[in-house]
Amino acid sequence: MINTMPFFMMDAIQSTKKNFVNTFVTNNDVRNLLNEFIDKQTEYTKNSYTNTIDTGVAVYNVMTNKEFFNNTMKSCFNPYGGKGK
Repeated sequence: MINTMPFFMMDAIQSTKKNFVNTFVTNNDVRNLLNEFIDKQTEYTKNSYTNTIDTGVAVYNVMTNKEFFNNTMKSCFNPYGGKGK
């Protein structure tokens, strides 16, 4: 669901690149290489976006975890693990 609009925009930009290549590049070998490069760019960009979102969600889940917060606060108040009075 969160990938729908960004993936749509990525596909729109990449299809514009492909249309440009198909229109202005006359050599079939070069055209095929450029289209293959554009496909690899699309794959990389989508994977990068997906990994960024997954990492953000994982960090959010850890930072909003009550146990993580409690352990962090305990270590701040008693950084060396010694027993207080």
